[in-house]
Amino acid sequence: MEQNDETPFQTAIRIFIGLLLLALVVVAMGCAPDKYTQATVTGYDGANGTDGENGADGKNGADGKNGADGKNGTNGTNGISPQLSGIWIVSYIKPCGPEFNNDEIFLRMSDNNILALYDGGPHEDRLSLLAPGNYITTDRNKNCTCHFTITPQLQITNERVY
Repeated sequence: MEQNDETPFQTAIRIFIGLLLLALVVVAMGCAPDKYTQATVTGYDGANGTDGENGADGKNGADGKNGADGKNGTNGTNGISPQLSGIWIVSYIKPCGPEFNNDEIFLRMSDNNILALYDGGPHEDRLSLLAPGNYITTDRNKNCTCHFTITPQLQITNERVY
């Protein structure tokens, strides 16, 4: 055994310093009571993972605005004038005006004649050229009729509804 030349006071100081060092080590290692907080160190983010599968497509959007009209094309060649022969329809005539839903009309022909459909009863309809005289249309509606006169110049006058 070795001889210790320390005084009891020196021994007490050495024990006190040892305990103090031990307390400092305990605090530094995190073994201290709960009243002390611990620091957290966060590292860098790792590499991103691979992307997942694509989701379903969304609904189509609304149609956009129409674009500007394109440039007009070149004109085509002119046609030839028809060589009319025979008789053709020039206009139509509504005697007494548009008074009925199923209004009877006459056709003015290129030779100035007036062509009408004559209603002679069941299965008796026929086309007729109207001569000068007094007439009554056959398109009765609500028991009304159109009375008119055709002049020698093949004009319709005296139109009246009864």
